[in-house]
Amino acid sequence: MLNNLYIKNYAIIKEIDIPFGHGLNVITGETGAGKSIIMGALQLILGQRADTKVLYDPDHKCIVEASINIADYKLKKFFTDEDLEYDDELIIRREISSSGRSRAFINDSPVNLDVLKELAAGLIDLNKQFDNLDTGNQEFQIKVLNAVSSISKELDKYQNTFNTYKSLQKEFNSLKSYSEKQGIERDYIKHQVDELDLAAFQEGEEESLSQQMGLLSNAENIKSALSKASFMLLDQEPSLLDQLREIRNEILSLEKYHNDFLGYSEKLESSLIDLEELAAELNNKNSGIELNESQLAEVTERHDNLHRLLRKHQVNDLPALLSLHEKLSTELSKVENIGENLEKLQSQIAASKNTLIEIGKKISAKRKKNATPFKKEIVKMLQLLGMEHANFEVDLKHGVEPNVNGTDEIAFLFSPNKGSAPKPIKNIASGGEMARLSLCIKSLVAENLKLPILIFDEIDTGISGDVAMKMGKIIKKLSAKHQVLIITHSPQIAINASQHFFVYKTLEAERTLTRIKELDRDEKIREIATMLGGSPPSDAAIANAEALLQTNEN
Repeated sequence: MLNNLYIKNYAIIKEIDIPFGHGLNVITGETGAGKSIIMGALQLILGQRADTKVLYDPDHKCIVEASINIADYKLKKFFTDEDLEYDDELIIRREISSSGRSRAFINDSPVNLDVLKELAAGLIDLNKQFDNLDTGNQEFQIKVLNAVSSISKELDKYQNTFNTYKSLQKEFNSLKSYSEKQGIERDYIKHQVDELDLAAFQEGEEESLSQQMGLLSNAENIKSALSKASFMLLDQEPSLLDQLREIRNEILSLEKYHNDFLGYSEKLESSLIDLEELAAELNNKNSGIELNESQLAEVTERHDNLHRLLRKHQVNDLPALLSLHEKLSTELSKVENIGENLEKLQSQIAASKNTLIEIGKKISAKRKKNATPFKKEIVKMLQLLGMEHANFEVDLKHGVEPNVNGTDEIAFLFSPNKGSAPKPIKNIASGGEMARLSLCIKSLVAENLKLPILIFDEIDTGISGDVAMKMGKIIKKLSAKHQVLIITHSPQIAINASQHFFVYKTLEAERTLTRIKELDRDEKIREIATMLGGSPPSDAAIANAEALLQTNEN
């Protein structure tokens, strides 16, 4: 809902603040008073490009600001995607400087006009007599037909399946592209994997190989050192163990003289045991070491092969090489299984498509069933609005491929004149008739479809009397579900206003200014009387206006 529109320093508007309300907001006033200027300012909110010629005072910037409640519009994802702060109370502001610079803001964050247009397009629907209408937009036409066909459950099921269908297609195309790209490299990848498979390095093997090389390449020196150590411990005259036993015995003899010497012999005995065990281990080690040139060559070759592969694949250590091996193996497996996976995906895509077609048939049948009464009702309403020869058709065809909205191709066809064949709305020049068609369509789906804020600018041109009265009733019914703003010269429409705003001109410091005020009931009667009979209104016109208002209120 558009809560408020603030305009400052725009055209002949110095500063106005319009507090719009629920229901039907009617704007009236004499020709040239500035009603179209208000619409022009509103179009800046919709993202229209600005011109410095609109500045009332060229020394100050122009500001147009709208406050819109968007709680029901499900726009949080849009704000997240655009990195904007979300609030149920949206503030859109445009600023135009005297230098010609134009700036746009959403909740005080600067944005470009494309972002503003995308957001505002779903919030405000401005139907001007000489503008193209969203009624000609195929997406809107589909929503309208869906709304009158009551197919929300079927459509939800269809669209969930469609999302799966598109996801599978995307996966298939990606895998196929990958297959074409990797097919050339398959042999090279396989060669790398085979080489690493053959090497079969294990985690921790790099350190093990280094240790083995150190042992085997220095076996002679190691055996010599071990033999010498064993000899000194056990075999030389006297051996180190014999000397230690003699020391133990000497200390043991001292224990009888003083308690201070107690325990030394036990420590020496413990050392003797440790050294005896050490001597045995050294002998075992010495026996286990062989001068094996072939084993040394084998270990050296494996060590060199490891470092060759590290250099070849430009990695620093064995863990990185093992990780690369796993990655290449996975990639090779993926490439080698592509054919099987592509066949599987093709089967899943075909199954999803068949499901879409089946659900699509049910949706299409409901659309066809409801299209006939819908178009008849539109024609009937157009005739009530003075378009006796208007024709409206719903062209529903089976599409070649399923799309997000079903398997149908939909087009609204319209002809305002007798004898002319209905054509797609987008191909017909818009005018008063098109605005009335839009009003009829939107009024029929108002209860079933969430519409944006609806603004009608002088769509009553060329109608009066009973036709205008019927248009007023249609608009009033529409405004019961959606906020509507309308600029009108018709008293029969104005009497339906929930809020009635009057635009007028004043003279200030030899300059013409546009002002606006909300009318109370008495002022509303006088304005309607003026619209009926001219200014100043006669007593009869005032009485007639009051009677019209009372009749409408009852």
